[in-house]
Amino acid sequence: MKLPRIKRKTRKKKLLIEVGIIVLLIFTVMTLVTGFLVYRSTKNLYLEAKNDMIDRDLLRIRRDTMELMALDWVLDYAEEHPDVLKQRITEEDESLFYEAINPTDGADKPKALTAEDCRKLSAKAQAAVAKQMFSSLRLCLSIEKMEFDYESLYCLDINEPHRGFVFVDAERDSYSEINSLGEVWEYNLKDHPAAQIMTEGTYGVDFNNTVYEEYRKGSDYLYVGYTPLVYDGKVRAVICITYDWSQFQGNLRSYLRWTTLIGVVILGLTALLLLWFLHRASIKPLKKIQMGVRRYMDDKDSEAIIKEMSKITLKNEFGVLSEDIALLAQEIDRFNEENVRLVSEQERVSTELALASSIQNSMLSKKFPDRPEFDLYASMNPAKEVGGDFYDFFMIDDDHLALVIADVSGKGVPAALFMMISMILIRNYARSGASPSKVIEKLNNTICDNNKDMMFVTVWFGIVELSTGHVTSCNAGHEYPLIRKSNGDFEVFKDKHGFVVGGIPGKSYKEYEFDIEKGGTLFLYTDGAPEATDAATEQFGIDRMLQSLNQSPDNKPQQLIEEMHKSIDAFVGDAPQFDDLTMLCIKYNGADATEKDPEKTTE
Repeated sequence: MKLPRIKRKTRKKKLLIEVGIIVLLIFTVMTLVTGFLVYRSTKNLYLEAKNDMIDRDLLRIRRDTMELMALDWVLDYAEEHPDVLKQRITEEDESLFYEAINPTDGADKPKALTAEDCRKLSAKAQAAVAKQMFSSLRLCLSIEKMEFDYESLYCLDINEPHRGFVFVDAERDSYSEINSLGEVWEYNLKDHPAAQIMTEGTYGVDFNNTVYEEYRKGSDYLYVGYTPLVYDGKVRAVICITYDWSQFQGNLRSYLRWTTLIGVVILGLTALLLLWFLHRASIKPLKKIQMGVRRYMDDKDSEAIIKEMSKITLKNEFGVLSEDIALLAQEIDRFNEENVRLVSEQERVSTELALASSIQNSMLSKKFPDRPEFDLYASMNPAKEVGGDFYDFFMIDDDHLALVIADVSGKGVPAALFMMISMILIRNYARSGASPSKVIEKLNNTICDNNKDMMFVTVWFGIVELSTGHVTSCNAGHEYPLIRKSNGDFEVFKDKHGFVVGGIPGKSYKEYEFDIEKGGTLFLYTDGAPEATDAATEQFGIDRMLQSLNQSPDNKPQQLIEEMHKSIDAFVGDAPQFDDLTMLCIKYNGADATEKDPEKTTE
C-alpha cells in the first residue's frame, strides 16, 4: 500500500500563543464568574440583613399603632369626612380625646379605643379622636423615617374602593393641598410604588406576613416592605417602608469593579507565571525534540539524535518521550538493516520464482499440432508465479494422440515441482505403450513411494484414435469433461472416477471408452474454472461454463477457451484469483478431413 505524502508545515511559534490565549480565556471566565457570584452573594446577604431590619421596624410600628388607635375606624371616618382630618387639633379636641381614652376602670394606662368604642362617641368626640389618631400615626411614621433613614414610610388603605390610597405619609401631610378623597387617591397613586402595585392588581392583598417587593421608579430602584394591620381577623391597612435600593446597587457595583480589576491583575500575573512554567517545562523541551526529529529525518544519523535526546533530563512525559525517540531511532536502524537483508532475500526468491516460472512455461507446450484430423488449444494461468496445474498433449504414434490435464494439490514452487515430475512420468509411461489405466497406476505407485509431504494430483488422461475418434481414458479424481456432439450443445459427461494419484499405494484404476463424433468437441479443465469466486464468494459453476460454451458451440478450441476466460473474468471482477486456471479443448474433424485451417497459430 502506498502511503500518502505528508506535507511539512511552516515552522511558527504558535503553541505558546495558543496556550496563552486559552489561559487568558479561562482566567477571564473565572474572573467574570467569581465577580457574578460575589455580587449575588453580597446582594443576598445585604437583602437578608435589610429584610430583618425592615421586618423588625414594621412589626414595632404595627404593634404601637394597634395599641394606641383603632385605625380601621379612622380609615372609615376619613372616607366619610375627608375634610375633618385636614383641620388643626384644638384644645377642645385634645380634651375630648383624653376624655375618650381616659380609663374608667382605674387602670394606669390609657384606654385602647376600638372601632366600636369610637362609634359610640359624639360627633365632636369622633372628630377629635380621628384627628388625634391621624396626627399620632403621622408623627410615629415620621420619627421612624428620620431615625432609620428610609426613603419613605406610609400607611395604605387596601379595602375597596380606595385600595392603594396613601392614608398617612411620613414625608408630608397628603391632605394639605388637596380638597377631595378622589384627588388625594390620584395624587398618591403617581408617587407611591406600593399604591401602584396594589391598584394595578399585580400584588395580592390577602396576606398575614411581611412581604418584600422590588420596584423601579424612573431612574430609582426601590425596595418596598409591607406588613398588614389586622382588625377582627381582616386586613384593613398596611404599613409600608420604601428603601432606596439604587444607592446600595451603586456602592455594590463600585466595589465589584475594584474587585474585578484587582482579580484581573492577580490572574494576569498568575497567567504569565503559568506560561513561563509551561515554556520551561513543556514547550522548550518539545522544541528540542522537534528539531532533533527533523534533523534525523534529513540526515538519518541515529547517533546524533540519541545524543540530542540524552540532553533532555526532565522526569516528566517529555523526558520519557525523548527516551522513546532515541529507542525508536535505534529500532529504525535495526529495521533498516533487516529490511536490506529481506529485500536482498526477496530479490533472490523473486529471481528463483521467475526462473521456476520460465521452466514451468517451457514444460507446457505452446506449439499446437497442425493436423487436419483435429484442432487443439490449451492455456494455463497460475494463481501465483508458478502453479500446480498442467496440461499436455503428444503423439504416441501417427494415429494416437495423448491428452493430459492435471491439478496438483497446493500452490507455489512445491506444487510446480510436483507437477513437472508428474508430467514427465506420464509422458514416459504413455510412450511405453501402456493403457491409460496402467499409466495412472504406475504414476500413483511411483509418487506414493517418495511422497513424504502427502501431496496428490488429480489427473484426466486419454488417448484419442485419430482415424475413428475413439477415446480410451482414465479419470483419477479429476473434473467431469464437457463433450459436444456434432451440431449439438456441450454437456457434462459424468465419467467413472478413480481415487486421486498419490493417495493410496497400489491403488488400481479403471479406464472407460467413448467416441468423439466428427465435428464434435471435448473440453477439459481444472477446478479453477467452476470454483472461480466473485467478491460475494459465489462460484462460477458448471452451469455458467456450459452457458459460455454454448453461446457459439461450433467455434474453434482457441475461441472457446478465450471466451471462457472472458466470462470468468467478467464474473469474478476485482476479486483475487485463488486457484490455477487450466483448460484444454480439442475439436475432432474426422480422419478424412483435408482442409487446413488458416487460423491455426504456432507459438
